[in-house]
Amino acid sequence: MALPKKKGIRKITIDQITYYFKIDTDYYSSKLRANIGLEEKPNRRFSLFTDNHPITPKIIAESILLMNKKINWQKENSNFSLVHENDQFVLN
Repeated sequence: MALPKKKGIRKITIDQITYYFKIDTDYYSSKLRANIGLEEKPNRRFSLFTDNHPITPKIIAESILLMNKKINWQKENSNFSLVHENDQFVLN
């Protein structure tokens, strides 16, 4: 399945694997949210939430590395959530 074109989706490559991410505002909580997933398997993804600071490519890369280390999110069909607060990540 291909990613849609021109929908605010950006790409990042880490360890020769291409991921996509899209940043928006969560309607219910008004937090910033980034949906992050594998380019080759768009249904394998997780969400990153923050309160008051921007989501930068550095934070995206750190969250991908953490999720790759802690959880087998790329092979499971669940949608995991990660919160970035005070320069730390918390898995929900």
